[in-house]
Amino acid sequence: KCKKDFDIESVRMALINSHRPLLLVGGGCQDSKNILREMLKTVKIPVVVSMRGLDVISHQDISYIGLIGMYGNRLANLAVLNCDLLIVLGSRLDERQMGYDRTAFAPCAHIIQIDIDKNELGRKTDNFISICSDVGDFLRMLSQKLPAYACDMWFEFLNEWKKNENLEYKDRKEVCANKILEQISEMFNENAVIVSDVGQNQIVCAQSLLLKSTNAFLCSSGLACMGYSLPASIGAQYVSLNRQIISINGDGGIMMNLQELQTIKREKLPIKIIILNNKCLGLIRKLQEKLFNQRYYASIEGYLAADFSKIATAFDFDYLKIDTNFNSGQVSKLLGNKNPVIIEIQLPYMISTMLEPGENIYTQYPLLADDEIENFRKQLEKKKKKKYTILVSGASGIVGYGVLKSLQNSGFTLIGTTIYDESPANCFADIIEKAPMTCESEYLQWLIALIDKYNIDMLIPAIEADMYKWNDFKEKIDKTGAKVVLNNSDLINICEDKWCFYEKLKKEKFKYCIETSIIANTSQFKLPFILKPRKGYGSKGVVKIEKRENFENYKSIIGKTLLMQEYVGSDDEEYTVSAFFDKESNIKAQIIMKRKLSKEGYTQIAEVVFLEDILEIIDDLSSIFKPIGPTNFQFRRHNGSWKLLEINPRISSSTSIKTAFGYNEARMCIDYFLNGKEIKQPKIRTGKAIRYIEDYILYDSNII
Repeated sequence: KCKKDFDIESVRMALINSHRPLLLVGGGCQDSKNILREMLKTVKIPVVVSMRGLDVISHQDISYIGLIGMYGNRLANLAVLNCDLLIVLGSRLDERQMGYDRTAFAPCAHIIQIDIDKNELGRKTDNFISICSDVGDFLRMLSQKLPAYACDMWFEFLNEWKKNENLEYKDRKEVCANKILEQISEMFNENAVIVSDVGQNQIVCAQSLLLKSTNAFLCSSGLACMGYSLPASIGAQYVSLNRQIISINGDGGIMMNLQELQTIKREKLPIKIIILNNKCLGLIRKLQEKLFNQRYYASIEGYLAADFSKIATAFDFDYLKIDTNFNSGQVSKLLGNKNPVIIEIQLPYMISTMLEPGENIYTQYPLLADDEIENFRKQLEKKKKKKYTILVSGASGIVGYGVLKSLQNSGFTLIGTTIYDESPANCFADIIEKAPMTCESEYLQWLIALIDKYNIDMLIPAIEADMYKWNDFKEKIDKTGAKVVLNNSDLINICEDKWCFYEKLKKEKFKYCIETSIIANTSQFKLPFILKPRKGYGSKGVVKIEKRENFENYKSIIGKTLLMQEYVGSDDEEYTVSAFFDKESNIKAQIIMKRKLSKEGYTQIAEVVFLEDILEIIDDLSSIFKPIGPTNFQFRRHNGSWKLLEINPRISSSTSIKTAFGYNEARMCIDYFLNGKEIKQPKIRTGKAIRYIEDYILYDSNII
C-alpha cells in the first residue's frame, strides 16, 4: 500500500540545501504530466528523462535537458554526473539508464526515489530518501510545500550548454539519421502520436525527436518487441481518430508485421510510416562489430532488405524515398495528406546513432576530448564561483529577511545588515554585519567600507531609513561600482513626507486620494479618523481616533509631526499591488493581493487576486511619479470607489509571501539592474497565505 503521509518536509529541505538539483522523469509520470508541468512553471529545476518519460514535458521547455542513459544525450548524462540531488520520479533505473557500472551513476548526488512499487525503491541505488507513493500525490504535496523555487546558476549553466551541438554530433562525418529525423520531426503536427519500433530507429527517435507538450511517444520500452510499431500505430489511430499517427521503423522490424499494411489500407487509416533503411539489422551489426570481430552473419551477410517502393505500390500507399538532401516541402506535403504514406530514408550500412555506449553513461562514443570535458568542468566551477554578492539592509525586519529568503539557493552570497545583536537574519544570510544607525555620522563611511570589504555587487534597501539615506548619497555609492536598488529619486523624496505626497496628488487632480489635513480641526472629518506621522514608515505610529476627546493629546503636533486623514475602508480588506517598472516607467510585472491586517498593521492573511481597474489606476500613477524598479501601492475600497493609501517606492513588506506565489521582486532587481535583462510577467500561482509564528534556531558547534 502506498504512503500518503510521507515526510515531504525532508524532500523540501533537501531541495533548498542543494545547489545542482535534477529531476529524472520516468514512465511513472505519464498520468501526472499535467501536475508536473504546472509545478515547473514556478519551481525551476532542470529535467532529464528516461525513454518512457520522453513525452512528459515539451522538449522546447527551458527545464528540459534531455534523455539519460547509455544511448542518452550527452548533456543530460553530464548533468547526472554533476548534480548534487537527483529526484527520481517513477523510473525503475534499469541498466540502459544507469550504465553497467552502477557505482558511477550520479556519484555526487543524494538520490530521492519516488515509486508506486515499493520493490523498486533502493533496488539499484543507495537512496537518501525512498518514498512509496503515486507520483501525482507526491508532486501535489511538493507543490504545496515548495510553491516557488529556482536554482538559477545551475539552470542557466545547463541551458547555455544546450546550445553546444558539438556535444551530441561530435565528429560525425557519415550520414546521420539523427539529424534527418530531427528535421522531419519539426514538421509533425502539434497533436502527433509518434510510435517507434525496436532497434536503432528507437534510439534515433529517443535521441532526436523534438516533442511538444501535446505530442505522445509510444514504444515497447524494455520489452523490446521488434514489429511493435505498425500494430501499435493502428491501435493509436483508433483511440485518437483526429490525431496524426507517425510510425517509425527500421527495415528489419517492419518485416515482423508487414501484413498490417493491408489492415491500414483496408481501414483507410492515414498513418504515416517512416522507415530508416540501412539494409541491415543495425543493433546486431554493432554488437558483431564490437564483440565478434566484425563477423556480420545474418545482420548484413545473408540479410536482404525489401524494396519498399514496390511494397508501397502493392498496397497503394503514397511513397517517397529520401536521403540527406531531401525536399522538406515534399515531406511536409505527404505528412499532411489524408492517405497512408511510406517515407523511406536511405542510409548506409555502417550508420551509427548519434552517441554510442561507452564504459559508463558519461564516456559515450565518440569520446569527448579531455580538454572538452575539462572545459565543461571549468565552466561549471566558474559558474559556481560567479555569484553576486548582495547586501540587504534591515535584515532583522520583515522586508529584510523576506528578501533574504527569496534569494536563498540562488547561488549568491547574501550579506545582511542589522542594528540588532540578535536576529533571525542569521538563518537566511551568509554573513551578518552590525550596522550603525543611519543618523550616526559614521554611517556612510561604514557602508562604503563594507562594500569594499566584500566586493558587493548590489545593495537592496529593506527599510525606509536606508532607502532615504542611500538616495541622498547615491552618487557616492555609485562610485564604488556597486549597483543600488533605488526608485526614481523624486518619488523617494516625495514619499518621505506624506503631506507632500498628498499635495502632489491634489495638484495632479488624482481622484482616488484620501482627504488629508495638517490643520488641527476635528470638524473636518467624521469619526473615526486617523492620525499619521508625516514621515512615518508603513503603519508605524498610526492612531485611530474614535472619540473627539482623544484627539486633544495630539492636537499640538498636528502639522509638524502628524497629519489627519479620513478613515476609509476596513483593516480586513486592503489591497496591495507590487509592480516592477522599467526605466521608462512601463509596468513589466505585477501581482495583486487582497489582505487582512494584524493589529500591528502587518499582513496577516493575503490572497492573490486580479483586478483590471486597479491596474488602470496604477497606469495613471506611473505617468505622475515615473517609478523605476519595485514599487508598491496600497489601496482600500470605500463607498464603492478605490482609495490610494500610499506608495512605497521599494520592495514590498510581504515580499516573502509574493515570492511563494511566483513574484520574486529581489530576483527581478538582480536580473534588471545587474544583468540588464528585460523583466517579463511571471506566472502567478493563486491561493492564500497566512502569516503565523515561526521559530528560528541558531546552533553553535557544541553538543552536550
